[in-house]
Amino acid sequence: MSNRFSPAPFYKLVLLFLDCLGFYAAFQLAYYLRLGDWVAPDLWLKLAPVLGFTLVMMYVFDVYKLQDRLHFFRDLLRLALALLLSASMVILGAYLVGLKGFGGLTGRGVLIGAYLFFAIWSAIWRVVLHTRVKGLEQKSRWLVIGTRDYLVQFLKDYEKSPHDVQLVCLTQKRYDPDAGDFGDFEKYVQGSWEDVPAKLKEQWRGIVVATGQQIPEHLVDQLMEIRFQGTRVYDLSDFYEAVWRKVPVFYLQGGWFALSQGFHLLHNPIGLRIKRVGDIFCAGLIMILGFPIMLLAAILVLITSGWPIIYTQKRRGLNGEDFIIYKFRSMKQDAEKHGAQWSKEGDARVTVWGKFMRATRIDELPQIWNIFRGDMSFIGPRPERPEFIKELGEKIPFYNFRHLVRPGLTGWAQVMYPYGATIEDAKEKLQFELYYIKSYSLILDWLVLLKTATVVLFGKGR
Repeated sequence: MSNRFSPAPFYKLVLLFLDCLGFYAAFQLAYYLRLGDWVAPDLWLKLAPVLGFTLVMMYVFDVYKLQDRLHFFRDLLRLALALLLSASMVILGAYLVGLKGFGGLTGRGVLIGAYLFFAIWSAIWRVVLHTRVKGLEQKSRWLVIGTRDYLVQFLKDYEKSPHDVQLVCLTQKRYDPDAGDFGDFEKYVQGSWEDVPAKLKEQWRGIVVATGQQIPEHLVDQLMEIRFQGTRVYDLSDFYEAVWRKVPVFYLQGGWFALSQGFHLLHNPIGLRIKRVGDIFCAGLIMILGFPIMLLAAILVLITSGWPIIYTQKRRGLNGEDFIIYKFRSMKQDAEKHGAQWSKEGDARVTVWGKFMRATRIDELPQIWNIFRGDMSFIGPRPERPEFIKELGEKIPFYNFRHLVRPGLTGWAQVMYPYGATIEDAKEKLQFELYYIKSYSLILDWLVLLKTATVVLFGKGR
């Protein structure tokens, strides 16, 4: 389902098109200025993988976010780093690997000039389109119809999101602005369900229905009519999936899991086998390429904090079965002498080298062995400790549903949610994990991998 809450997704595609156009134009300009000629048709084709690699690097460096607040110098620095790294890798590949026929694109300063022109082009269009998106969002109006508890939770999530649209909420009971039922969210509430017929006559970008009970038949008829006229009408769970890419646990009932669309991974043995083969192949590749890094990490753990180098811990995995997980030890030797504890940001138990390993995810590399064994997958919910699962399962609805798939080295929750170690954080992450299980696809796995690279570079999530 497309995200129509904000115009940002459409303008991201526009930006992608402009980047492709600008990339080729920049090369043509640099080629002409340096060589006084036009690029030959065969070189245009050879330039395509260079463009593809550059776009991937730009995505990894997180320069395609248009709905976030514009931080000009930070975003400009990220764009510059992405293009600098891309150009360096292309030059390295051209001269070390010897890409035939690329001489005209990499020699005589053509490549450097092209990337400079492209950086200017790309920076200008990002400022223009970001300004356009924010302007459209501020004019975009959404109507939310629901009961108080669901509206409050929805508004909490809305205020944590990067969007800046106009919301109008209608609560079920007769609304009294002096009662203070909505606290800090009073500014969004403009009436009750009695006002729905009048409000539906206004122009809305979309409507969200946030109620766990049957709404009156006459309101259903009116919502059907406005939907047939072209206005998108969302159930709350559909809205969360389409816009925020998570499943609202607070809104769900058991029947939703039985009747909802999706969850294809759970009954698709071919898809599971493909995922498993991909895990084994990638684990072997990383084991070979990452061996020097793992060897260096092991030596530094030994030097900075002694034995043991590898830390083992019991975690809960597929179908609720426990397994032993392996990590480079990032904490002091007596870190849990008082029993199991939640890890928290700025944890004093973490060593100096351990902080770096955690920030770069190097401490997780021994889990490649868990992937080989079949305990884990590359992508999936992060495995939790049995000591914590009992408490989390009692306090968070449907928490144990995360054990329907193999746990992962990284996951949708880790790339979509910042670091947290509380019950509320676990609940929020579960919503992303259930979205991953429900909406699984190979494309989603690749998206997680790309976002993981962004997290490692800029230190978001865990």
